[in-house]
Amino acid sequence: MANEEHLTILRQGVEVWNRWREKNPQVKPDTSAADLTNADLRGFNLSNVLLAQANLCKANLSGADLRNADLTDAYFGMTNFSNADLSGAFLVNVDHKGNGILVVRVAVAPDADKAKIHSDFMQGYEFANKALEAQYQARLEDKDTLFSKQEAQINRLFDIVEQQGSVQKALAENPRKVSNYDQRFSQFGGGNVDAETVNAEQLGGSIHNKDA
Repeated sequence: MANEEHLTILRQGVEVWNRWREKNPQVKPDTSAADLTNADLRGFNLSNVLLAQANLCKANLSGADLRNADLTDAYFGMTNFSNADLSGAFLVNVDHKGNGILVVRVAVAPDADKAKIHSDFMQGYEFANKALEAQYQARLEDKDTLFSKQEAQINRLFDIVEQQGSVQKALAENPRKVSNYDQRFSQFGGGNVDAETVNAEQLGGSIHNKDA
């Protein structure tokens, strides 16, 4: 994000800004991601300034010093660069064409080694692509694990519902001999119960199956 102090000085005009740059040559101004739409930046000393992701649409940079400025992913639309010095400026703009097609535009000095720049870019791209692919695969594996756990829980719920349905069906077919609690072989008063239905009044005495 942009340094608010730097932006405040920038907005005071070319004379204030350039004078501040002269007095503070060791400072590398940060105006990254700043909204500079329609900004009048004519004659500004913007050398070595960080302008990455800044919005420079319709900005007037006529005669500006942009040497070695970082314009990575800055937004341009009807931007006036007439007579601006872009020597050594690092300008990368990525245009998404759809269907996985990307157009990358890089502005470099006329005497730059373009073959080396292309080689370095492709190496960085391949490295970043492998790293992103590894992260993507890890996320897929995490999702598979989560889906497996959810599937097991759903299957468990289905089992419970099926069991409840079986109990309800048995109760409907023979309500007199089916209990929600299996009391066979339970112990009452030191004895064992071997009966499908129990008359609570006879606890402590003999227990018989009641079919009546």
